Amino acid sequence: MMLGWQRFLLHLLVVSVLGPAIGAGIYSFARAQWGNADLLGRFLGSLAGGFVLLVFIAPITLAVGIVTYGFCWVVTQMGVLTHAWLWTLVGGAFGAAYALVWADYFVHGQRLLLITSGTITGFATGAILAIIWKK
Repeated sequence: MMLGWQRFLLHLLVVSVLGPAIGAGIYSFARAQWGNADLLGRFLGSLAGGFVLLVFIAPITLAVGIVTYGFCWVVTQMGVLTHAWLWTLVGGAFGAAYALVWADYFVHGQRLLLITSGTITGFATGAILAIIWKK
C-alpha cells in the first residue's frame, strides 16, 4: 500500500523530472550537431543535456506535475481510469499536447519531432502512472 506522500513524490518524479528530461534528451539526440560522436556518446550526452535543460524549465514542469497530480487524484476517486491501457492512452495524448505547447511557444519549430517524442514519452509516463495510481 502506497502512502499519499509517497505517491505524490513518485508522481512528481515521473511527470516533472523524468518525462521532461527524456523528452529533452530525445530532442537533443535528434537535433544536436554531434559531429563524429559515437552512438553511446550521443545517447549519454543527450540524457545529460535533458537534465541540464530541466534545471531551466523546472518551475514549469513542477507546476505541471502538481496540476496533473490533482487531476490523477480526481479521476482515481471517480474510478474513471481503471485500466492501464487507458492511463497509457491519456498519457500519450497529454504528452502530445504538452509537446505541441513547447513547440509553438518555446522552441518555435520542430513540431513533428517534439510531438512524436512527446507522444512516446507520454505513453511511457501514462503506463508508469497506472502503476503508481493503482489502488
